Amino acid sequence: MGAAAACGGSSPGVTPPPAAPAGSLTITVGGLPGGVDAHIVVTGPQGFNRVLTQTTALGPVPAGQYRIAVASTAATATTWYPDADSTTASVAATGPTVRSFYYANLPISGAYVPELVPFDSLMITYMSARHIPAATFAISRNGQHLMQRGYGWLDGAATAPVPPDALFRLASLSKPLTYAAVTHLIASGA
Repeated sequence: MGAAAACGGSSPGVTPPPAAPAGSLTITVGGLPGGVDAHIVVTGPQGFNRVLTQTTALGPVPAGQYRIAVASTAATATTWYPDADSTTASVAATGPTVRSFYYANLPISGAYVPELVPFDSLMITYMSARHIPAATFAISRNGQHLMQRGYGWLDGAATAPVPPDALFRLASLSKPLTYAAVTHLIASGA
């Protein structure tokens, strides 16, 4: 009897409980300058609760649903806004799960699509380099919206973020569109 205890064995015919399935969850953070921390809270099964301030690989973690809450952060009179305020992630024991978040000094509105986060980075970089205060961006495929986002402020007082369906004037872009429409009408004999 003492030998079984010393070897860590179990009673004959008793199967030890299986280990709970585990997976990995990686949270990547982009867009923040050095010295500015993100504010991300990850909660999940079995009381899992972690506050993250930078890109972090969590694992092994219990398989299941995780809620990821992302908040804005401030440094030296600048507020950095995340591209999503919350999302969920399903962690499975079969492979890694990755969620990416991009912070910008302009707010981002619209539905968060984890796979399309690089477009948020592209838009904010483009807008910042050209001092563009507001924009919208959409991607469609086969008539279905894949992404529709608003960037920046709707008003000069910076109180209302641009909604993803905001309309902007076309300005000089209306000339080639009008030309194309008139040319098409002439060609069709209308």
